Amino acid sequence: MRSIVLLPYFSRKLPKYFSLFLASVEKNRDTDFLIFTNLKNPEQLPKNVIWKKGQLKDINTRTLQQTGIDPGITRAYKLCDLKPFYGLIFSDLIDHYDYWAYGDMDVIFGNLDQFLQKICREERYDIISFRVNWLSGCLCFFRNDPKINQLCLQSRDWKEVLSTPEHYFGYDEVSWKNGRMIFWKLVNGQDLIELQTDVQSFTEVVMTAPGLKMHFGDLVKESIEEHMLLEISAEKVLIGSRFQKGFQAAYEMAAYHLVSEKNRPYFRFPAWKKVPERYYISRSGFSRKPARSTAEKLSHSAHLLFRSYPLYYFKKIRKKLRGKN
Repeated sequence: MRSIVLLPYFSRKLPKYFSLFLASVEKNRDTDFLIFTNLKNPEQLPKNVIWKKGQLKDINTRTLQQTGIDPGITRAYKLCDLKPFYGLIFSDLIDHYDYWAYGDMDVIFGNLDQFLQKICREERYDIISFRVNWLSGCLCFFRNDPKINQLCLQSRDWKEVLSTPEHYFGYDEVSWKNGRMIFWKLVNGQDLIELQTDVQSFTEVVMTAPGLKMHFGDLVKESIEEHMLLEISAEKVLIGSRFQKGFQAAYEMAAYHLVSEKNRPYFRFPAWKKVPERYYISRSGFSRKPARSTAEKLSHSAHLLFRSYPLYYFKKIRKKLRGKN
């Protein structure tokens, strides 16, 4: 099974977690990662990372060529709505792959290849989602087949999604209801098909499409609870807790998504020149050992007191002031 993860990324600089992402990518040799970006490529990249220079306007052009609609995107976050269209938009770059995926760069992978091989031994699935209740926006695989790649055009609202550049509809996952998130309703057992959403999302499209073979699994960790500890190594992402100054594993995941922790004022990223072979992530940040040293604790407290909290509240105040103008 040969697969490729498509990752358009447009910004002024690479994210602070890029080295962590890259280190986790390198060990998954059966999966390629294509980064389509306006940024200059780093000097050293793993062999399975393809760096392709481009601009947001190139995404608009590619979309127009494949769908007949120019999305006119000027803000990178709108790309989330385009994820289901990547099989069409990047069709010339995925020819020789069995599967393609859309994903995010704020993800640290475990043994992704092994998880995919195990899943595909059971069945040759058309779609592999890393969340149970909906298509996972941070990572979702699709069999590289023309019929599968055109599923994005089956939503009654796909044209509206593409032609509204200033608004994110949540098309890649489950959309919204009156502008509000509905994730928790699905987690609590409500049926997406019975919920009225702002647009017919891609998840609803695939759930109602006949004949699809789909795998929905709980394979990615997207938040760290109190007292929880993650161990990241060259082989695995393990979820567990501290135990007698060590680590006690409970279960394994295919990946960890930084979506919940990365914007918290007390969560600190490491300043490692080289990513360790093994490290740990808690609710408050990264460490080399399961038991944090006194120096790390003091450094973290100082970081919160003098930088993170003031910066966090400054941004909140600035956002409110901008909203009034």
